[in-house]
Amino acid sequence: MRIVVTGSTGLLGRKVLRAALGRGWDAVGISRRDAELSDGGAVRKVLRKLSPEVVVHTAAWTDVDGCEKDREKAWRVNVEGTRHIAEACRESGAKVVYISTDYVFDGREGPYGEKALPHPLNYYGWTKLGGEVAVSSSSEGNLVVRTMVLYGWAEGVRSNFVLWLLENLREGRRVKVVTDQWGNPTLADDLAEAVLDLLEAGCSGVVNYAGGDFWTRYEMALEVAVRLGVDQGLIVPVRTDQLGQVAKRPLRSGLKTWRAEEILGRRPVGFRKGLSRTLAQMGVEG
Repeated sequence: MRIVVTGSTGLLGRKVLRAALGRGWDAVGISRRDAELSDGGAVRKVLRKLSPEVVVHTAAWTDVDGCEKDREKAWRVNVEGTRHIAEACRESGAKVVYISTDYVFDGREGPYGEKALPHPLNYYGWTKLGGEVAVSSSSEGNLVVRTMVLYGWAEGVRSNFVLWLLENLREGRRVKVVTDQWGNPTLADDLAEAVLDLLEAGCSGVVNYAGGDFWTRYEMALEVAVRLGVDQGLIVPVRTDQLGQVAKRPLRSGLKTWRAEEILGRRPVGFRKGLSRTLAQMGVEG
């Protein structure tokens, strides 16, 4: 199978690309250096040249507060860019696998199944929902995979919540962590394999894939501290509304993964196991 992975310099993009190559697939990664998503002509040109059967679209602007402050850029990258991908794939007959987020929901009644009605709290969520619409309306054969709280390690990738915790706690720095945001953290390695498995299974529509258990961010931080053998007193519990963030955050979120479990015949990796794998990849004892 010939696939193109957008956002191939990011955590998930790297994991998907590596997993695909490990299966012997003809896989190529592209990033902003190859084509700006907002440039429809450039997107069409690079995809026409690569002629994939599938595009796994992991690229996005995920700075939640940044999206709130610069809505024009957020829409241009996350919605228009995704539409350019979807249109180019429709013209060539390629399938799109689009990575979305629990932020399409308001976090009042989680966890959410695939049929729950989206209602974003912030502009980032609205742009990701717009991307879902662009992909789903382009072809019934396309696939939207919703996930949340992605973590993991790959050399050279920017930080995520777990890496941020590891960096600060290992240096003995105090961190403020919210006690009222709840969901199922997702190991990037596991999600990457699941995306390819869902693709092989011929899935379309919307499928949730997130971690196998539910944690607050504060509970996650305590677990990281235990693994590192550092003082849990470094973790300062706060409420979300005490952080003064620009964009609102869903609180009681989470994704139900029953459909994926039925298709794949397995449960997603839970946080303790995922953290162990991450620490091992980093060469950190824990």
